[in-house]
Amino acid sequence: MKDSQRQKLYNAEHIAFTAVKGQLDPNRFADFDETKQFIEKVWRSKWTQKHYWHARGYPVPYLADGRGTRIARGSVWRISLPNWARTKQCALQELAHALTIERPAHGREFAATFLALVQHWMGREDAKRLKVAFKQCRVKYRPKRVMTLKTKLKLHERGKLLAAALRQNKEINNEH
Repeated sequence: MKDSQRQKLYNAEHIAFTAVKGQLDPNRFADFDETKQFIEKVWRSKWTQKHYWHARGYPVPYLADGRGTRIARGSVWRISLPNWARTKQCALQELAHALTIERPAHGREFAATFLALVQHWMGREDAKRLKVAFKQCRVKYRPKRVMTLKTKLKLHERGKLLAAALRQNKEINNEH
C-alpha cells in the first residue's frame, strides 16, 4: 500500500516546528538521556495508557541513539533517533508510529495520534500550528467519512438540484 501522506506530513511538521534561523529550538533535548526520559514519561503516563492500548500491553520501546543512520524510525519495539532528531516533535512522531498499527504508516490514524500527542505534551499552540500546517499540506487526520445510503441519496438529489440551477443560470446568461 502506497504511503501517499508521508511527504505531506513531513512538510507539515517542517512548517509547524522549524525554529527561526539563529535561535535555539526550545523543543530540543539537551542529550540522549533527556530524550529517553521524555519517551519513557510519555509511554508510561496515565493519559497515554488511557488513550492508546499499545502503551498498556507493551513495554516502553527501546531507544537507540541513531548512530549509523540518518533517519529517525519508530515502532512498538524500537525507536531510533539520530542526533538531529532529538526534539519533542520528532520523539512524539516516532511514538505515534509505536502507538498506531495502521498501514500506510503515515495515514489518518497516525496523523491524528501525532496531533493528539503534540497537543497533550507540547501544548495547544504547537498543536494549532501543526493542525494549520496539516491543512496547508493536505494531511488527512480525521477518520474517513462513512456515508449511509440515505445520506448518499440526499447528496445525489442536492447535486441534481444544483446542476439544474447552474444550467438555468447559464441559459439566462446566454440570453443576455
